[in-house]
Amino acid sequence: MSPGQAHTMVTAVRPVVEAPDSTATSSTPEAADTTAVQPVKETPVSTAVSTSSKPKLDHTVDFNPLDYLYPDRYVEKGDTFRNRFLDHLYVGFTTGFSQVAPKGRRAMKNGIPFGGVAGYDFNRLHGLRATLLHTNYDMKDGDGTVKQWETDIDYVFHLSDYLYGYDKRRIFRISPTLGVGYIHSVFQGERASIFKGQAGINVGIGLGRNAKFFIEPFFSALTDQADHSGHTNVSKYDIQYGVKAGLTVNMDNTNDFYNSDVVYTRGFFYELAQGVTFYDSDDLGFFKTTGTGYKISVGRWFDPIVGLRLSATASEYYWSYNTTAATEARPSYETRYKGSMFAGRLEGLVNPLNFFPYWRQVRHPFEMNIAVGGEYGWLTKYIPGTDNGLKCNYAGFTGAATFLYSMDKETSFFVEPRVVVANFREPYVNVAREASFTETSASISLGVRVCAANRKERASWPPYIFEPRLFSGVQVGGLKHMRSVNTVGDFALNYSGQFYVGYHLGPYVSLKAAIEYETLNENKYGSYVVDFMGVEKQFTALWQYRYNLLNIKLAYMLNLSNVYQKYDLNRKFNLFVEGGALYSKCMSDNARIYSGELEVGSSPRPLSAANPGGAPALLLGAVAQYRINDQWSLLLEPEVHYYLKNGFIGGEVLSPFNDVVAKVSLGTSYTF
Repeated sequence: MSPGQAHTMVTAVRPVVEAPDSTATSSTPEAADTTAVQPVKETPVSTAVSTSSKPKLDHTVDFNPLDYLYPDRYVEKGDTFRNRFLDHLYVGFTTGFSQVAPKGRRAMKNGIPFGGVAGYDFNRLHGLRATLLHTNYDMKDGDGTVKQWETDIDYVFHLSDYLYGYDKRRIFRISPTLGVGYIHSVFQGERASIFKGQAGINVGIGLGRNAKFFIEPFFSALTDQADHSGHTNVSKYDIQYGVKAGLTVNMDNTNDFYNSDVVYTRGFFYELAQGVTFYDSDDLGFFKTTGTGYKISVGRWFDPIVGLRLSATASEYYWSYNTTAATEARPSYETRYKGSMFAGRLEGLVNPLNFFPYWRQVRHPFEMNIAVGGEYGWLTKYIPGTDNGLKCNYAGFTGAATFLYSMDKETSFFVEPRVVVANFREPYVNVAREASFTETSASISLGVRVCAANRKERASWPPYIFEPRLFSGVQVGGLKHMRSVNTVGDFALNYSGQFYVGYHLGPYVSLKAAIEYETLNENKYGSYVVDFMGVEKQFTALWQYRYNLLNIKLAYMLNLSNVYQKYDLNRKFNLFVEGGALYSKCMSDNARIYSGELEVGSSPRPLSAANPGGAPALLLGAVAQYRINDQWSLLLEPEVHYYLKNGFIGGEVLSPFNDVVAKVSLGTSYTF
């Protein structure tokens, strides 16, 4: 046996021991002499044999302590669990749906819980979570609503970390939950205290360093009277089941989450948007419900993947209609009725493209954001035959996809399709019950996003000396009258044109004066007289009125780009917001009878005066500026006029919406 072979068989004890025996019993003298002259050197093998007192093995055993079915249980890979309090404290919100299994004479509809959640992970496997929820359950028979306030405490076991080791970069994480809770329930003045035990499976999706989206199916056993069934429910317990979903954010501020440098816009961003809205109506076709919508937002990215956005929104649409029957004297008319929604909206943002490490290392001109959240607001509907129509609060879910094109590091234009599902309650008169309704609306908005620079970025920009400058330009555009009632008649285009002059007083503030010409067409009923065989007769018909308006405007402009970034003489894109006042004068008007009318007699003349005279108004808008060079710029300007004279250009029904005109203009500007 060669020394190399002996060294490789460290665990083979028997062959090493037998080698000297075979040498000693050799019958050849030369071999014996050779052995005597050349003694065996003391190798590690022979030393181990001579000094080892362990039992001898009959065969080799190749044992690897790491080669086990679940090695990750014993070898902790990924990250070290740091005992830093804020790293493992998380807060967030949760919603979803829940249901109480019917056991008595009452059956409840699915409830939509909404509330907050806070939790803490004590180590890589164990944590505690507290949840506060409010849920409304409408009765299926329409006989009122069960209102519940709930507090839950849950133990959370991180199964994924137990099986595969702690890794804070893990995207999918499964954690069983087990806990107890208390519910305070109210139904038509009847109150009940309910205790519960629940279990669930929390499926978390890591969205980056600080945020996690989760879905959690759950099952609960409750003490009696969760459905307020009284003695008709003979069971001593009730069953609740459902699914929770939400977003949590932790306070981890370490910089070791991403293995490479990332490029994204840190800090706050601001958005202005305007678009068209649609309503899912049982009466009207999808495009016949078309209205307008507006949004102003502020948001912040916590890391390259997750952000948060808070918005104020307003929208209007047509939700229903009425058709009058045709007679021998008049045709059939279609009159559409308008609804409106004003809301505050809170959304979680996700940039799915930044899940890919190579994508987030380079700034790209095209980006996409996914937004999911909730909103709470005020809903109105014009209902014929009522004094005020429907006016109530509503709560809803919303989801959107934002497609952005970045013009530079600070400014992006975007297109945003959105869906809103709203739930509201319409109270009945003199009846102790509430009816619940769910409605769906959609919108497509165009907008601009301006990102605020952080202190480090602002300090790195070179200082520029501002010089006050005079500017002037022209704009053309279209406008829409936001009426509560619209009778479909002959179509005519509404348009506007304006000439303006202004002065940049400073890097933030400008003043602008403008003279504007508008044409506004309205379809509305009116009485008229005709010469019928030499005798004047009076009839009622649909007329189209055309108003030619002259507006004198004065506006204050604030440069948001300079406010949230820094004054930059070479910036290509600037975003302004403006507010001011105007005076509108109806210079001329004309009226013609609807082409579908069956005219009786000749030369119909409307009885009521069509000219509304003049009225003051307030204006609010935004200006997106693209600088071609130092003198010339292109402009996009959405604007809203609110007339202070009630019914100035209103329809048959007086309403605040009858005094609002929305317009969008394109134009050019020259800076002297």
